[in-house]
Amino acid sequence: MTRSREIPAMTGIRGVAALWVMSLHAQHDAGRSFGLPFLERFTILSNGWHGVDLFFMLSGFILMYAHGQDFLQIRKAPLIRFARLRFTRVYPLNAAVLLLIAVLVWLQPGFVAYMRIEHNPADFKLGGFLRTLFLATRWFLPGRGDWNEPVWSLSLEVLGYVAFPVLAFCALRISKRWPYAVAALLSLAGSNVILKLTHSSYAAYGQSPWSG
Repeated sequence: MTRSREIPAMTGIRGVAALWVMSLHAQHDAGRSFGLPFLERFTILSNGWHGVDLFFMLSGFILMYAHGQDFLQIRKAPLIRFARLRFTRVYPLNAAVLLLIAVLVWLQPGFVAYMRIEHNPADFKLGGFLRTLFLATRWFLPGRGDWNEPVWSLSLEVLGYVAFPVLAFCALRISKRWPYAVAALLSLAGSNVILKLTHSSYAAYGQSPWSG
């Protein structure tokens, strides 16, 4: 059965992560918008994108805490229940926000032209709308255009949702601790390689995978 007992400490950690991410965005325009150019000298602020990494780790922990026991065996009913819960958590709100953005795009053609010049010529086109609707904006290579760029993190989280049942099933069959340590180290090393490759790919388009 799914465990519903809350862990209050997680709320505080999420708050720290959110403030860290906010500090990164504030630092980007610190000198121009806030008259605080000295903020640009603080490395801890420029590393605020790690707050998103922290969110991902918390999500993995909470998913395993709440749903891990559902996947002692891979069965149809728990899979459907998990998919339904994850779908209702991320997709309806994303669709509602996207529809509001679509109204703004229709009312402000000048903004669309500006974004296509300053950001990406493919912004606010039909393909990008469909990818945003289905939270698939970061399943492929960059440069395809955006409608709501900050949903990149949800796009990646959806991939985590898809992989979670199999990962939980495998993890629950490990009885010793050292395989977890090895898996964690390999995950960190692999993530570092992927991040560098992603940076290079996005740099070719003048973008950042964490922008938004």
